[in-house]
Amino acid sequence: MCRFTRGIRIGAVLYLAILGTLMDSSKAFSQQALRWKFTSGATWRVATEQEISTSINNRTKTVSQSLSMDWNIVSVEVDGTAIIDQLVKDLQVQIDGVVVFDSKKPSRSDAEEKIAGRFQSIIGQKITAKHTPRGEISYLDAPESTPDLLRAQAPESLLLFPDKPISVGSSWITEATRTIDLIGKLHTTNTWQYVGLEPNESKKLHRFRVTPSFQIDDESQRELTRQEGAGNVWFDSDKGRIEKSEIIQAVDWKRTEGDLQIVQKYTTKTTSRFQDAAP
Repeated sequence: MCRFTRGIRIGAVLYLAILGTLMDSSKAFSQQALRWKFTSGATWRVATEQEISTSINNRTKTVSQSLSMDWNIVSVEVDGTAIIDQLVKDLQVQIDGVVVFDSKKPSRSDAEEKIAGRFQSIIGQKITAKHTPRGEISYLDAPESTPDLLRAQAPESLLLFPDKPISVGSSWITEATRTIDLIGKLHTTNTWQYVGLEPNESKKLHRFRVTPSFQIDDESQRELTRQEGAGNVWFDSDKGRIEKSEIIQAVDWKRTEGDLQIVQKYTTKTTSRFQDAAP
């Protein structure tokens, strides 16, 4: 073999080796080890809008709730895990389009005052939570009276990252169980998928698609006839928190009591936004 030919082959081998290294580096660069970031003493304002529609044999009631909470980051451990006091600031509740409670309204009618009692106790209610950088949450102190809207901040509604770096198309599963009025114990399995970066006017946000599925755990022999769910969560990697989330969940079931068949439908639409609280 002549030196020229040998030189070409050696050059080709070196080129392939360099190309392989660049491809591996590009692949590693494309992977994201996204995590929540907490700073001791900081406060986040979380605004949540939730619409809950319940139907029993085509008789429908819709409850709309607007909730404002402050996440006060009390302390941050060495590994980035934070102790957070979640404090309810404001709440408005509408039933079938009629405002029945508004914490910002200084005076109420006699009819509103009768309803207000059950909601007034929520204002100032505090939940202390432990939140890891991956997004795992354990409630250290959550009163039994905590309503569903506050529990919208529960683990199945927030973003839990896998323990490995992710790239576009990566998917993983999270599971959670909670008890909901009219449903009972509901098991939720969320399938997450990383969609990728979406440039915003002033920032780049990572978008995640979430698809929930459900299982009801009770002894009433209900038959689950429909379960649907879809949502998106946008994560700001610079601030290390969710920017906003939009999630819709629907569960329909039927059961028989004697000669009567009961058809029930439960749908929730939840939107949340995070921002720095005003000083």
